[in-house]
Amino acid sequence: IILMKDLGDFMTYNWDLTKIYQKKEDFYYDMTLVRDKIKKMNDHREFKVDGNSLYLLMKECFEIREINAKTLLYASLNYYLDINNDSYIKMKKQAEELDLFVNNETNYIDELLSIIDEDKLEVFYKECLDLSNYKYYIENIRRMSKHIINDNYEKLNDSILSKNSYLVEYNKLISSMDFGSV
Repeated sequence: IILMKDLGDFMTYNWDLTKIYQKKEDFYYDMTLVRDKIKKMNDHREFKVDGNSLYLLMKECFEIREINAKTLLYASLNYYLDINNDSYIKMKKQAEELDLFVNNETNYIDELLSIIDEDKLEVFYKECLDLSNYKYYIENIRRMSKHIINDNYEKLNDSILSKNSYLVEYNKLISSMDFGSV
């Protein structure tokens, strides 16, 4: 049972975010790292698809998405600790923009996975045994792609990304509002 006098302590969050990043500079370093990795990956966007090249692409993409998720989580948790802190608001906005950028810049990989011939994909798994680390993900993308009308896929994706930008603006609006004391 929580007594009313204890409610203040209950509502105080004390998260140790240093387990994610020791300092804010590490957060910004990772944000830059993600952008650099995306640029490097996109510099080699045209390549001969074989088992090894597909494995390397998947490995790089997962590394990028993992770092991106870490930055978004860190920024969001900081923001929710104090939604009025301008520094945290800025961090969260930057992390959300990076997330949008990562999704836009890596969605071609899922499209590539959905059009590779099944027999060719089996050859790739035999060529590069490490590619099987991503087999579940690849099969899931291929299974989902069967339910997407290709002509409308890009329009739908653009619509979702557009809605994400509205969410960013909504969060900005809410955080700037003063609700007084409740």
